[in-house]
Amino acid sequence: MIYTSGSTGRPKGTLIPHRSVLHILDAIHSAVFAGRGSSGGGSGGSSGGSSGPLRIGVASSWIFDASIEQILLGLLGNTLVIVPEEARTSGEEMVALLEREHLDLLESTPAQVQAWLEAGLLERPGAAPRFLLVGGEALAEGTWRALAAAPETVSWNLCGPTECTIDSTCRQVAGERVVLGRPLRRVQAYVLDRRGGAGMAPLPPGVAGELYLGGAGLGRGYLGRPALTAERFLPDPLGGVAGGRLYRSGDLVRSFVDGSLDFLGRVDRQVKLRGVRIELEEVEAVLAALPGVRAVAAVLAAAPAGARLVAYVAGETTAAELAEGARKQLPAAMVPSLFVVLPALPLTLQGKVDRRSCRPASRWRRARRPKSWWRESSPRSCRSRRWGRRPTSSSSAAIRCAPPR
Repeated sequence: MIYTSGSTGRPKGTLIPHRSVLHILDAIHSAVFAGRGSSGGGSGGSSGGSSGPLRIGVASSWIFDASIEQILLGLLGNTLVIVPEEARTSGEEMVALLEREHLDLLESTPAQVQAWLEAGLLERPGAAPRFLLVGGEALAEGTWRALAAAPETVSWNLCGPTECTIDSTCRQVAGERVVLGRPLRRVQAYVLDRRGGAGMAPLPPGVAGELYLGGAGLGRGYLGRPALTAERFLPDPLGGVAGGRLYRSGDLVRSFVDGSLDFLGRVDRQVKLRGVRIELEEVEAVLAALPGVRAVAAVLAAAPAGARLVAYVAGETTAAELAEGARKQLPAAMVPSLFVVLPALPLTLQGKVDRRSCRPASRWRRARRPKSWWRESSPRSCRSRRWGRRPTSSSSAAIRCAPPR
């Protein structure tokens, strides 16, 4: 049993049969490691390198399902190197560990990988691993391009929910475009209308719909929550197998003609602001493409005058530059009212961006300068420390923005 979604809501105990665990071990081995040749993206591909056991870094938190995948790889005769907490959460410490341990493979989330890249993961001699598996959340375009250009490391984009045993799709990181990839072997993936339902035909390539997953990796359901199990694990009208089921992932995707998938966002992160429906992923995607931006978290936050759209940004940029870029590419209703620039976004224990920590202060007050509003934020949390004069500490970021109306 693996607990999931503890960072965003009530934790759910997901029941995973042993056969599904054996499936993911076989599928990852076949897709990434078997043969050690060179292949393009998609399931059934493989990576460059010599034969023999691998030195694999167990770099995921024990409460994150990816750690199970890393431990299982030891069953194939590989050597596991436990990465200590201080190295897992620090880019400099991780790069130093890689230089000492000469690891062949690492697996982590995009947010953690980005921190390692900034610390010189791919540039410092002897630090770059031969294989890098990235999953848990969507890859940013900048991170994708950096990994694709790495001369000594072959990176793979692995995606999938815990309910389908960790990973469901796989793609070698190459080219300019971020792509989920194709389903792993013995995994069925369908792009259906959001309404789902029995007899629903898959949507044609290029049309956005919700991703439904089935096959060998499918879990049994949620422990002690039959209603939620019935809501998310639905009868499979497409597979032709008696008693077959599909998991409703909540991911908004579209397919390509070759069967690979493109991630567009989450169907449950749509918000309504002043009567306008806003896809937060669309706002994040536009801001993430601006110069100097490494990571973005857009949230709908309460304020005395009503809800406000707030963007938390990690990178070398300013609020004015972000606002200008957003106004050029987004409708007025989708432009955030407030931009908060931080050295880094806060992460959950699983290494994902912690959007629950990205909330403005509950109290808003006018600064000494009537037409200016400044905010000081700690790099470890998006929560406001104070409103008032511009801070001088180098460990925090001061943002000037328009006052709430």
